[in-house]
Amino acid sequence: MNSTVRRWLPLLLWMLLIFVQSSQPAPPAPGGLRADVLAIVAHLLLFGITAFLVLLARQALLRPRLIDGVVAIMIATLYGISDETHQSFVPQRRADVMDVVTDVVGALVAVAVVFAIARWRSAPSAWRRAPR
Repeated sequence: MNSTVRRWLPLLLWMLLIFVQSSQPAPPAPGGLRADVLAIVAHLLLFGITAFLVLLARQALLRPRLIDGVVAIMIATLYGISDETHQSFVPQRRADVMDVVTDVVGALVAVAVVFAIARWRSAPSAWRRAPR
């Protein structure tokens, strides 16, 4: 398998999983959780992971550049918009602008975490050592 395909395949499979899940009628919230809270958490995680997988595909986890973060957030956002558009055609589902906003926040948080970890890893070892 081509190395480019191998790098991008996890992201494409993840996007397929999101597409299949959003093709289903809205599921009931498990365990008595409020459906709106569950939806927020799901969107944060789903699109945070999407942005992370973009960074992974771009081989930008150890030394991410600003452009890598921007591309990851843009791809996650555009996919979030397309997901909401797709849901508008699914019975018992609807498109919601706030879901896209939540997708963007999830992507931003994921990119910020990757950047913070990369910065921490590149710091001199004295900064990482626990105080005695």
